[in-house]
Amino acid sequence: MNAWYAAAWNHEVGRAAILPRTVCGLAMALWRNPDGTISALEDACWHRLAPLSLGSLEQGEVVCRYHGMKFDGAGQCTRVPGQAAIP
Repeated sequence: MNAWYAAAWNHEVGRAAILPRTVCGLAMALWRNPDGTISALEDACWHRLAPLSLGSLEQGEVVCRYHGMKFDGAGQCTRVPGQAAIP
């Protein structure tokens, strides 16, 4: 784990869909942000561990398919449906 590993080719990571990959046994979700940079998170929503790669992208943020929680490329939750305060 103390090394760099290629997770995907540049052309595989897009703005329209989340790319699921497993690197060194860790499930990851990869996508391209509106500015062209690539983000990667563990492929699990922190609420119910649903795979984020099954969700969708909205303005470069991942929307979990299970409850609709939204995460930015740093893993920060930016929206919880039906809730004003975000924990």
